[in-house]
Amino acid sequence: METSLIPLEGLDDTISQTVAIKKIEAHFANIDSLASVTNHKLSLLQQKKTIEAQIKNEVQSELERSKKGLEILHKSNSRISKMDQSFGVTVTLCQQTASLIGYYPLIKKVNTVRVNLMSILKEVDRLLTIPEKAAEIETLLENDINILNVHKKVRELEILHQKALKQFESNFEELEAIKEMFSSVPELVYRFENKIWDLVSNSVGVSQKQPAVLVKVAQIIEREKLYEQKQREKKKSSSAVLIASDGMEQEEQDRNKTNYGDRFIEVIHQSIASRFEPMFLTCHTDLVATLREVNKMVDELNVVMDQVQECYPSSYDLFNFYVNQYHTKFYSLFESFSHLVESGVNNNEYLAKQIPSAHILMLIEWVVKDYSRQLSRLGIMDLHPPLLDSLDPLIKIYKLHIKGLMKEWCDNIINNDNQNRPDVADGQYFTLAPVHLFESVNSQLDIANATKCQKLVVGVMQEVVSALLYFQFSSMTLLEERNHEIKLENVIAYVNNNSKSYDHTQTIVDKVSNILDTEHMTFLDFDPVLEGFLSVSKVATTAIGSVIFRDLEDTIKKFYTPTWYQEDLMQPIINTFDDYFTNDIQKYILENYMKRLALLCLDNLIEQVLVQLITGKNKFNETTYKIMSNDCDKLLDFFKKYLRLSVVTARVQILEDFKQIATSNADMVPIYFRSIINFHKDVNERVVECILYQRTDVTKAEINEALAQIKTIVETVNTDPNNPPQGIFSRMPIYNRGWFS
Repeated sequence: METSLIPLEGLDDTISQTVAIKKIEAHFANIDSLASVTNHKLSLLQQKKTIEAQIKNEVQSELERSKKGLEILHKSNSRISKMDQSFGVTVTLCQQTASLIGYYPLIKKVNTVRVNLMSILKEVDRLLTIPEKAAEIETLLENDINILNVHKKVRELEILHQKALKQFESNFEELEAIKEMFSSVPELVYRFENKIWDLVSNSVGVSQKQPAVLVKVAQIIEREKLYEQKQREKKKSSSAVLIASDGMEQEEQDRNKTNYGDRFIEVIHQSIASRFEPMFLTCHTDLVATLREVNKMVDELNVVMDQVQECYPSSYDLFNFYVNQYHTKFYSLFESFSHLVESGVNNNEYLAKQIPSAHILMLIEWVVKDYSRQLSRLGIMDLHPPLLDSLDPLIKIYKLHIKGLMKEWCDNIINNDNQNRPDVADGQYFTLAPVHLFESVNSQLDIANATKCQKLVVGVMQEVVSALLYFQFSSMTLLEERNHEIKLENVIAYVNNNSKSYDHTQTIVDKVSNILDTEHMTFLDFDPVLEGFLSVSKVATTAIGSVIFRDLEDTIKKFYTPTWYQEDLMQPIINTFDDYFTNDIQKYILENYMKRLALLCLDNLIEQVLVQLITGKNKFNETTYKIMSNDCDKLLDFFKKYLRLSVVTARVQILEDFKQIATSNADMVPIYFRSIINFHKDVNERVVECILYQRTDVTKAEINEALAQIKTIVETVNTDPNNPPQGIFSRMPIYNRGWFS
C-alpha cells in the first residue's frame, strides 16, 4: 500500500518529510502504542523548545563576537593611517638631514676605506704569525704525543692559506707574495701526513710503547673522515659551481685525494706486505729462519687483539683485518715456497736437495699443530683457504721422497732376503724380510703422524700401499721366473713371510684407522695389499710345487709309454712327494699352506698325467685298467694324509673316469664322459676321440657312434661358442681342431 505524504508545516523538503514519517511509523508500529500519542507529542514539543533556546543562545554569541571584531577592524584602519603619515614625515626628515651634512658621500666612502683598512691590518697581523706557527708545529712534531695538537694547528694553517689565496686571487703581485709566504705550508702538511702514516704503519710497535699516541692518530683519522664526508655531502647538495683560484683548487683537490679511510687501509696493507717481502726472497734458502719470523708475526696478533685494536674504533675491526691479511700472506708465502721447491724438483736437482724432507715435515707440523693452536687461543677456528692447502706441492714432493725410499728398501730387502738362509721360528722357516719391511712402514707412518696432518698421513700411506704392491709384484716375478735360482727353504720362507705380512698389514690398517678420520680413511684401500700378500704366498706355494715337479718331469713323461707298463712309475713319484713333504716342507711351513701345496701337487700331477694319457701314441691293452687303478689307489693313500679323503677322492675321480673310457665298452663311454663334463666344462669330444683311437678293442664305427653321443652332450652343456669354458683340457695341445685351434 502506498502512503500518501501529508505536507508538514515548516518542512518543504520531501526527503526530510519522508525521514520524519518513517520515525513516526517506528514509534507507532502497533495499536497499543497509539495510547501514548499525547505523551509523545508533549515530549516532542518540549524538545523543540529546548532546541530553539539553544539555537537562540548560539546566534546571540556569534553576534557579540562579530561586533567586537568589527570594532577592532576600525581601530586597525586608524592606526595604519597614522603609520603611513609617520613614514612620510620620517622620509622628509631624513632627506632634510642628509642635505644638512656636507660631503656626506665622501664621508661614507672614507668610512668604508677605514673599515677595509682595519680588516687588512688584522689579516696582515695574522699572516705575519705564519713563520711562528710553522716553527711551533716543527717543534711539536718532534714529539709524537703532540700529534693531535699538531693536526689542529696544521689544519688552521691550511685554512688560513686557503682564505689568503682566495682573498688576493684578483691581484697577481699580492697572490705571488701570499704563495711565497705560505711556501713552507705544503711541505709541513706533507711531513705531518707522512708522520701520521708512519705511526699507522707501525701500529703494533707504537701500541706497545705509546698507546696514547695511537689513540690520537685514530682521532685524527676519524676527524678527517668526518670532514671528507661533510665535503661530499656539501658537494652533492650544492647546485652551483664554485669558481676558485688555481691555488685554492689544487689545495682542495690534494686534500680530497687523501681519502683517509681508504688511505688507512692501504697503509696497513702495505706495512704488512713489507714485512713479508724479505721472507718471500729467503724462504727457500733458510726455512728455519723464515718460520722463526712467521712465529713472531703470529705472536703479534696477540698484541693486535689486546692493544692495537683497543686504540682504534671498534668499527675498524682491525684484529680480523690483521688475521685475514696475515693468513693470506702466510698462504701466499708457503704456496710460493712449495711451488719453488716443486719447480726445483722438476728442473733443478741441486735446489731440491737444499730442502731436506725434515724441513718439509717441520713446515707441515708447524701449520697443523702450532699455527692452529695459536689461532685457537685467539678464538679463531676456521680460516679460508686452509693454510695446509698451500703445502700440497710439498706433500706431493714428500710422497715422491717416500716412493723412492720405499722402492729402494723393497729392492734391498728382496735381494738380501734370498742370499741368507732363513731362520727357524716355532718350527717354521722365516726371514727378516717382513720385519724389515714393516719396520720401515711403521717408521714412515709414525713420522707422518707426528705432524698431526691427516693429509700427509694419507699421502704417505698411499705411497706405502704402492711400495707394498711393488714388493709383492717383485716377489711374485722372482718366484715365477727365477724360482730355480732360489733355495727351497727360501721359497718356503716366502710362503710363511707373506702370510705373516698379511697379519702385519692388518695391524697397520688398524693403526691407520685410529689415526685418520672416516673422510680421510676413504682415500686408502688396503684390500689389494692384503690380497697381494695372499697371492705371493700362493705363488710361492706354486714355486715349491715347481721345484718338486722338476724332479718328477722325466718320470711323468714315461706315463702311458711302454715303460709305464713295465715299471711302477707312480711309486717313485709318491716317494718323491713323501720325501719333500716329510723331510723338507711340512715341518717348516704353515699348516694351511701345506694343505694347499698338497692339493696343488695333486691337481698338477693329475693334469700332467691326463696330458700324457690324452696326447699319447700308445695302445691300451688288458693291463691298462689294473695299472691305472693301482695309480689311483696310491694317490688316494698318500694324499689322504694331507687332505680330506673326500677332497682327494673328488680330484682322483677324473682319472677313474678316464680309466673307464680307456677300458670299458664303447657304449659306456658317453656315461663316463657325462661324469667328467659335470665337473670339467672344457672337456669335449676331441679329448675322448684321442683316447678311443689309442684303444685296440673298439671299431671305428663304435668310436664314431660314441663321439656322436658325446658331441650331443657337449652341445647341451656348452651353449655359447663365443665364450668357451676354460680348464685343464683347454690348456692341452690337442692338435689344431675344435675349441683348441
